[in-house]
Amino acid sequence: MSQNFADVRTILATYTETPIEEFDMSEDLDLTYDMDSTELTDFAKRLTQQYGVIIAKSDRADWTTGNDIVAFLQRATSSTDHTAAV
Repeated sequence: MSQNFADVRTILATYTETPIEEFDMSEDLDLTYDMDSTELTDFAKRLTQQYGVIIAKSDRADWTTGNDIVAFLQRATSSTDHTAAV
């Protein structure tokens, strides 16, 4: 398990008030955990603060599961060309 996976899972579990051992990274964030686009925007800001990556609205459109966020974060932290704003 990658550190990003563990970190994002912990943050999402806390954010959704779900016990970490019950938080499933493959579940739909909206349908299972009731995270809407406004909450994903707030969550993206938290990731920006923690990881220093800039997250565009178009990036968040692909975030259906926690695994999608981890995949984005891995791409974003390995690239230095992020110019869009949250």
